Amino acid sequence: MLAQAMKKQIRALNVQRQKRIVADTDRLVKLVADLNAGINSREPSRLTADEMQQLAEIEKLARSIREKMTTQVAPPMPTDEPRLFQRRSY
Repeated sequence: MLAQAMKKQIRALNVQRQKRIVADTDRLVKLVADLNAGINSREPSRLTADEMQQLAEIEKLARSIREKMTTQVAPPMPTDEPRLFQRRSY
């Protein structure tokens, strides 16, 4: 019974994580589109300070999304008892 409750909670946490990933990805797409539109509306030879700040925010958000995608909530793994190594006498 406890195992089923734990599985249900883990599933719910993973669903929440997935929703955050989708929301962050939508925000990332919007930021990139806004930056691209700003750069295309003028001569793109140099980036402004505001555009550099937007790039930093995009990079930070992309790293956050990547981290969230590589981690997931999982049940604790059972650990083996520590094994003692015996010295061999030769």
